[in-house]
Amino acid sequence: MGNIAFFSIPLFGHINYGLKIAARLMKRGHSIYYYSGIAFKDYIEQKGVQFCQYSDEIEQLFSQGSTYNPQATKAIDNKKVDYYQEIYYLGIHLFTITDIFMKKDIKELEKKNLNAVVFDNIAIWGKLIAKKLGILSFASGTPYCFNAKMIETYPEEFAKFILQEHDFSYDCVTPFIRICNKKLWRMYPELKEVSILDNYGGCGDFNFIYTSSRFQMHADLIDQKKNRFTGILVDEDDIKEDIEVYIEKDKKNIYISFGTIYNSTVLYQVCINALKDMDVNVLLSIGKANDASDFVSLPDNWHVRKNWPQIKVLQNIDVFISHGGNNSIREAANFGVPTLIIPQTGDHYLTAEDIKKNNMGIVIEGDVHEDILKESVYKCLYDEAIKQNCMEVAKEMQQLGGLSQVVEDIENYMERGGIYD
Repeated sequence: MGNIAFFSIPLFGHINYGLKIAARLMKRGHSIYYYSGIAFKDYIEQKGVQFCQYSDEIEQLFSQGSTYNPQATKAIDNKKVDYYQEIYYLGIHLFTITDIFMKKDIKELEKKNLNAVVFDNIAIWGKLIAKKLGILSFASGTPYCFNAKMIETYPEEFAKFILQEHDFSYDCVTPFIRICNKKLWRMYPELKEVSILDNYGGCGDFNFIYTSSRFQMHADLIDQKKNRFTGILVDEDDIKEDIEVYIEKDKKNIYISFGTIYNSTVLYQVCINALKDMDVNVLLSIGKANDASDFVSLPDNWHVRKNWPQIKVLQNIDVFISHGGNNSIREAANFGVPTLIIPQTGDHYLTAEDIKKNNMGIVIEGDVHEDILKESVYKCLYDEAIKQNCMEVAKEMQQLGGLSQVVEDIENYMERGGIYD
């Protein structure tokens, strides 16, 4: 059995899948050390996994800015976000954490006699940690792979979906990335092996992509020897809660969730106004930043919680209204649920393109009007082509290896001591 360290940042979507892998490996006899922000200490330990805290300097970075603060992100107007600036600032944030870890935290890690590192794709320091220790690295949480070859070949797609710039001068994408990297390398000269693109392409010795190749743009540009399309990851905790009391067998059931970051009450209110007179049963997830007391005047067929066991819910509903988060849309696809996406930023537009391309639901871009939303819900509920497409994709997704495949790959490559042809 091996000693394995996991690295993530304190956001649920960046912890959830990695923690499932960690818990399964631990049950199989491996020693696991899970690094994340203190905000998720209890959540990680509830899985029976050993929580490890970053240094105080890194923990302080997690408390700055809006990314890790649900109340702050609640007030963000995504139309006013400068995505060029955001990507550069994200680069500074990730490079700073990497620099601190490699100078301070690494000393404690060296005592653990590790055999492998598993890191969320945004925790790019995992790549350097593994290299310094001479061990295997696995990148986890790459629902889309946007590697350097793709950006070089199709810069317009990176501009459209990541930079949110539809009128971008496409020959400027590569220079923009080059300038960002040069500025970051000037700030951190010891990190020239790290790129601002590492977050998008999966930079481990082996990378797990939690979808099917059908949802990956230009899958032919992905090295199949170093990447695995696994589908979604489901474990026992995902399905243990009994929610039958909240599901109506004689009505259509609708689930509304806009994730842990994008949870503006304005968007929730539009959904409420559009659907409150429909003869449907609604499960509403309001996120950490909102309070259930703000939603007390709803009909009896509306059930409000800060969060629901999403996997369990998706097994029991007819339509999912979502912001388009990668994990959420992949999970809905796995269970054949038609999806209505109201994209807010970045990768949400990528998942929206998938839904449109495969005719698996409806996408509403721009301002959301109640009548349009209601009409779109009806289409998702009753359009036979949409329902048939969703079932076909679900069948395909469920044939992928999932959590068992990920664990098998990690153990096999650890036993072999490397990634070989």
